[in-house]
Amino acid sequence: VLVLPFIPASSLLFTVGFVLAERVLYIPRHASPGAFILISGLHVLPHNAKLHYNFGNLLKDTGRSIEAMNHYEKAIKYWPEYSSAHNNLGTLL
Repeated sequence: VLVLPFIPASSLLFTVGFVLAERVLYIPRHASPGAFILISGLHVLPHNAKLHYNFGNLLKDTGRSIEAMNHYEKAIKYWPEYSSAHNNLGTLL
């Protein structure tokens, strides 16, 4: 019964544009555990636009703008209509 509500968001039946636990996952602004979680996610789901966008945000917040731009570009590649990724990439450019 606890698993059934998560099936629609799990990408098992059809692809969704977000990570299952993104709304309950707290990633501190300047903490390496947050980076570890995102990097692990990128290894498991390398074509997930939301993961690239979130990792780009983490990189931007830690002053790594060039790397952040690369991840925003990947997010846009995998989800061309992703307006937040376009906005953040434009801000960095």
